[in-house]
Amino acid sequence: EQTNNPQQMKIKFTPTKALLLLYVAQFLMATDCTGCNCHGITKSNVVYTGVEIVPWATSKFRNKIVESTAIKNSFGVEIIVLHDFQEIAYRQNTNNNRLTAGFGFAYAWSCDCITEYEYPDPISSININVTDVATQNEVDVTANFTKYDYENTQITVDELLKEHNEQQHHYLHWELDLTNTNDIPDTAVFTLVVMLESGITFTQQTDEINFLDE
Repeated sequence: EQTNNPQQMKIKFTPTKALLLLYVAQFLMATDCTGCNCHGITKSNVVYTGVEIVPWATSKFRNKIVESTAIKNSFGVEIIVLHDFQEIAYRQNTNNNRLTAGFGFAYAWSCDCITEYEYPDPISSININVTDVATQNEVDVTANFTKYDYENTQITVDELLKEHNEQQHHYLHWELDLTNTNDIPDTAVFTLVVMLESGITFTQQTDEINFLDE
C-alpha cells in the first residue's frame, strides 16, 4: 500500500544538485542588471562651459522660436547652462567574495554603478538684461521673468537658482515667461549673464526682437 505521508517524502540533495542550485542562484543575482558591467564609484566634477538663451513666442498652445517679432504679453525665454563631466576619482568595490569569484560571469555582470558629483565652481548668479536698440540703454530685467510651478505659482530666477544649488542638479534648463513687461523696449536684445563663484562669466545674446501690439 502506498502512502502520501509528507514525513516519508524526502528530497535527496546530491552534491551535483546542490552545485546546480547554487549556480542558478548566482546567475539570477548576476543578471538582475542586464548589460551592466560596473562595480565601483566614480567621482566627477561638473564643469560649466557656456550658456544658451532662446526667445519663445508663447501665444499659442505650442511655443515657437521667435525669429524677429513677438508680443510682449506672450513672450518667454529658454535658458540653458552647458556643462561637461571631468572624472576625478574611481574606487573599486571590494565586495567580491570567493563565492562570486568562483563564478566569473557573476562578478562581471554585477551592477553597482554609482557616480558622485562635485561642484568645484558652482553658479553664483543668473541675470537677464535687455538693451533698447534705439537708445542702447541696458536694464536688468531678471525679475520680470518667472517660471510657474505645478501649483501655478510664480517662481523667480533667484529662487530657482537657490533650489538648483541646494539640490545639486548637474543640469540647468529653464523655460521662463515674461510676466512683467515694464522696462521692456519695443525693439530689444536680451542678454543672458551667468557668473560662477570664481568670477568666470558666460554670456549670450538674442537677435534683435521687435515687439508688436496685440
